[in-house]
Amino acid sequence: MRRQQDALFEYDRKVRAVEAEWGVDRLPWLVDEALRGRFEEQMDRLNQAIDNMQDIEHQAAVTLRGVEALVNAAIAAGHKPLTGEYWEAPMPSGKVLAVLGALCIFANRAGVCWPAMQTMCDITGYAERVTIHNAMKILKRRKYVRQLSPKDYQETASGWHSNRYQVLWDGDEPLPTYEEIHIATPLQVRDDDDDAPANVIGGMGDGQVNTHNPDQPEAAAIAHAYIRAVQQATGQVRLYDNEISHARRLAVAGYTAADVSAATLNVCDKAIERRAGVPSLYDVAQGML
Repeated sequence: MRRQQDALFEYDRKVRAVEAEWGVDRLPWLVDEALRGRFEEQMDRLNQAIDNMQDIEHQAAVTLRGVEALVNAAIAAGHKPLTGEYWEAPMPSGKVLAVLGALCIFANRAGVCWPAMQTMCDITGYAERVTIHNAMKILKRRKYVRQLSPKDYQETASGWHSNRYQVLWDGDEPLPTYEEIHIATPLQVRDDDDDAPANVIGGMGDGQVNTHNPDQPEAAAIAHAYIRAVQQATGQVRLYDNEISHARRLAVAGYTAADVSAATLNVCDKAIERRAGVPSLYDVAQGML
């Protein structure tokens, strides 16, 4: 009995590791029909062995070889493991999924974000705020999202202009630190930030204050475009003050924020492939000037 339990424990451990990399029940559909059929037949034999409490060790080992065959066949067919850009989770409706996806647009690696209700309506296309509100209640109840309390991070009683949320990537994350909340600022819509002036219209990444030459909008836009692109590609945050001088050089050379955003994403992708560090705007500019 103990050997059978150990065999099933080892089987479950290895299958969970493969599912974490390739997705739950995804592999059989990435291979040809013949291999998928043989694997399903082997799964039937394993389940029958478990029901009868006989031959479990052998059938578990054979099934694991079948899983390995699926992985090899999927790779040979040109498929790749999941990148973490997608979730597999049951949702009561597409509206709830749309709201969760909208939150993820603004979330940093710690899951922190604070899009305003109107921003959520604009992204999801839902005209009624009650739709967003009801979806948020479901997401919080099912522990996909946690609403953060300002008293845990501030000494003042004034609270936050927009509610802070934490998207729970794994479901059991600890509360984010004050620093993890702060570095989510460049991902938020400028109008949703607590300190945003009423007449400013911005987008993701416009949350850092321009302390240099405010009458150079092209340079400021380039710096923020770089910051947003780095966050999108790597999850890391770069500081505006460290990059604005290089942004001025690019602005003088006639480059736009869109040019810099595309170039930054390209440079970041290459850096990730080389396992290099996060490129600075100077590194991006080197390939443009």
